Amino acid sequence: MRRRLVVLWLMFLLGLPGLAGLCVAQDSTPLDIPLLTRQAEAGYRGAMLALGEAYLDGNGVKRDLDKAVGWFTPLARTNDADALYLLSFALRERGRPGDLDEALRNAVTALSLTKKRKGQEFLEANIQSQLGFIYEKLGRFDETVVAYEAARRIFEERLGQSHPQVAGAYMNLANGLAGAGRQEESLAATETAIRVISRLPGTDQEPLGSLYLNKAVSLISLARYGEALAAVDQAEVVYQQLGAQAVRIADVLRNRSRVLNLVGRNQEAIEAAQGALTLYGQIPSPDQSTLAATHGILGLAYRDLRRYDDARAQFRAAATIIENNPRASRIDMMHPLINLGNVDDELREFESALTNYQQALSIILDTYGPDHAETAGMLSRIGNTSLKLKRYDAALEYGLQALLIQTSATDADVDNERYTYRMLARTLSATGNRTTAIFFAKQAVNTHQEVRARNSNLSDETRAALGQSFQPSYRLLSDLLLADGQFSEAQFVAGLLKQQEFYEFTRGGAGRSSASRDIEPGSIRLDEVEQSFWTDMRASMEPVLQIASEMRALKATREETGTALLEDKLKMQELAAKRDQAMQVFVASARNLIDRTETAKKTAVQFGQRYADKIESDLRSMSPNTVLLQIMSQDNNLHVFIRAAGRQMIYRMLPVGRTELANKVSAALAAVRDHDEDALAQLAALYDDIIRPVRSDLDAAVDLKSTDAPVLLLDLSGFLRYVPFAALYDGRRYLVEDFAPALYNPASPTSFTPMRRDRIKGAGFGVTRPFPGFAALPGTARELETVFKIIAGKPRLDDDFTQKSLAKALSSKPQILHIASHFRFRPGNEANSYLLLGNGDGLSLDQLRSQKQYNFRGIDLITLSACETALGGGAEGEEIESFGVLAQNKGASAVMSTLWQIADESTAKLMADFYEGLINQNLDKARALRQAQLDLIQGAKPEPQVAQASRAMTALEDTEETVSEVPTAHPYYWAAFILMGNWM
Repeated sequence: MRRRLVVLWLMFLLGLPGLAGLCVAQDSTPLDIPLLTRQAEAGYRGAMLALGEAYLDGNGVKRDLDKAVGWFTPLARTNDADALYLLSFALRERGRPGDLDEALRNAVTALSLTKKRKGQEFLEANIQSQLGFIYEKLGRFDETVVAYEAARRIFEERLGQSHPQVAGAYMNLANGLAGAGRQEESLAATETAIRVISRLPGTDQEPLGSLYLNKAVSLISLARYGEALAAVDQAEVVYQQLGAQAVRIADVLRNRSRVLNLVGRNQEAIEAAQGALTLYGQIPSPDQSTLAATHGILGLAYRDLRRYDDARAQFRAAATIIENNPRASRIDMMHPLINLGNVDDELREFESALTNYQQALSIILDTYGPDHAETAGMLSRIGNTSLKLKRYDAALEYGLQALLIQTSATDADVDNERYTYRMLARTLSATGNRTTAIFFAKQAVNTHQEVRARNSNLSDETRAALGQSFQPSYRLLSDLLLADGQFSEAQFVAGLLKQQEFYEFTRGGAGRSSASRDIEPGSIRLDEVEQSFWTDMRASMEPVLQIASEMRALKATREETGTALLEDKLKMQELAAKRDQAMQVFVASARNLIDRTETAKKTAVQFGQRYADKIESDLRSMSPNTVLLQIMSQDNNLHVFIRAAGRQMIYRMLPVGRTELANKVSAALAAVRDHDEDALAQLAALYDDIIRPVRSDLDAAVDLKSTDAPVLLLDLSGFLRYVPFAALYDGRRYLVEDFAPALYNPASPTSFTPMRRDRIKGAGFGVTRPFPGFAALPGTARELETVFKIIAGKPRLDDDFTQKSLAKALSSKPQILHIASHFRFRPGNEANSYLLLGNGDGLSLDQLRSQKQYNFRGIDLITLSACETALGGGAEGEEIESFGVLAQNKGASAVMSTLWQIADESTAKLMADFYEGLINQNLDKARALRQAQLDLIQGAKPEPQVAQASRAMTALEDTEETVSEVPTAHPYYWAAFILMGNWM
């Protein structure tokens, strides 16, 4: 989005300092307007200038730009440099048709005259600033930057950097650089202005607020949304400390709304924009362009929430304001047209969308030219709508043109880039060009990763909201790879999203092992054919880029007079024609290159092969009789991969739609947790969809007759992580009766080695008492007592279970850490996701992550005999591994936790049986858990004397009811337990 100029101290910066001594308006004496009028009518130069400035400023008279122009014009005709400058200023302010062009001619003439006179440096700088404003209004941003830079240089040379006028010059330069698409340089100029103002003693600090808002705009353009929000907050602090007017707080709300919308916090964006509009409504004469922009921002938030009628109303309101504003320029209509087109596109009114888009493109081309980021963004939108109309040739041509412009940009607009890449991928897929479709889909995913890297400082909640927009690109690439038969690569892409979740959850994981760094998200490597395609594509762009460079250089050339010669204008027209011709040659060349690449033999994706090699290495390091089941759910199909060490991978595509399967998972989970009578039927339906079609493949990969039950490793993503695989039911038996399930995450730094049993040392902690919001857990004491008859160590209960005692236990490096308590999980909120300690305090995920005393290195198993330690609240299960992933990243080898609220007494029984198998029967973790679950399935019961309680997230009513028999064969009691990491 093009930056709107924030005019800071306009008259101070552009007018009076350079004209000191010209006007009596400079001192504090009230102007004698009648006297000045008589003197001016008599032809006195000073009086004419002073009277013109009075009407220009509204100093002693009502502001009247027509009268100001009238007094400056006679002097300007005599080539009076001061009058020419002031006339240019008044014309630009008046803004009638033709005024800008006339203002430009007068400013150019004034500059030429001023440069011939000594001692006029300040006037020259002010004229250069005036030229910069005019060029910006005309969309001539390369010339804008030249003018602003000249002004800055003069001011800084004459005044030094510690001067408010120098700060203003840097701010003007920042605006020009932003308009030219040079966002990093623009940000640097804004930060310089902030430093200058901040260091000035006794200076009005209000301009700092505007500077911070301008900084936020630059950061938005660079997709650095977290920093943008921080800059908006800084502006608000400045304004609140100064007790600023409503308009300033409204500016803060308007900018905050834009950032919130970009990171997916749409409802908050709506509230901020509505607040801004309310405040602007309290101002007698609000700036109409700002008001229109605020309606547009509100409309964007409505659109992203699919409230299209509300969105369209806001966009039309913006358009109406602009149409009724006599000072509005043509460019002001650009964004309302684009936004209305977006709504039409979403509502499948494609022809209407194209009409709006084409009108916007015409404005953009006239204003910015053919090589600007705004032009590229508009071409991508037109291409995407053309794709929806199945006009594939048009879509491809628009997309290729947008790609060329974005590739040559000084500062990449990553938001528009990923849009273009994805549109090209979908277009090429629709035309059967899979190879290049996959290439562009990879570029889209990699660009998403760049956006993620720029926003590592966002809060968990905001980062999660931003990440929601990434998933369609991953799915698109995964689908394309699967359709192309690149199964390992498709697995890698699905895993990449999971790795991203892992990486985000651990924030890069301080102290990560080299294994985790190897699969750190961020780049899908291109194969040799794709690299060659991109090299050739870039080479075919060079003729167009070279001509565009010549055009920019010619525009930036300044003659002594500041005007372009006739021969330069003719040269520009010649270059423009050559560029159009070269663009058509590029498009034709790119089409041929796409066709040639499609026939080239593809090699494996380097990083995808590395991913496959890691899986094979992990499988070979495990004990025999292990099979890996990897499952991806796409829109229309379920993709299943089966691997065993030394065996060829098996791939199956099952005709199970994503929405249908997600609904079945939700229904089954609810039925099990609620003890519904149809729980088995729901679990059987899931078995039929997921396991039955590949059961023979699983059986063939293992030895079912072995005395050791085969281990079923599960690599899952999305909502599939909510499936209680152990309880899937074939009509006679649960899956756990034939296999020992365990979760496998290639993104986690796990070493698969058998547990050392020469001397098992443990540490245990538990909570028995009730606390506000949490029920008592009477079975915890017996659970820990039983467990620590098997494991060496002394458990700590209630008041002995504190942060200090846990940290001390960890420092002694126990092999097993067993915790029996409540766990409260809030997805996206680490500070409010915590383990309940025995004294009623909470130990948050944020503390576990950041504090060095919580180091789990050397721990072979962490058992969280608590509720919902693995359950996330999102429909995609992004946080399903929650505590487990964090613990593994901080050194734990394996973690056992639960999917839902678990029964207190049956859990105590299961834990006792688990450790009996693990320690005394020498079973590995997966098979020990399976045996404990089978004990409950086969009818083992907890002691009858203690009432049942749930390790729940909310308080339950106490009961004195004695339970004589608990039906522990129901999956509710045993299927919640999941083991992740090193299952051996």
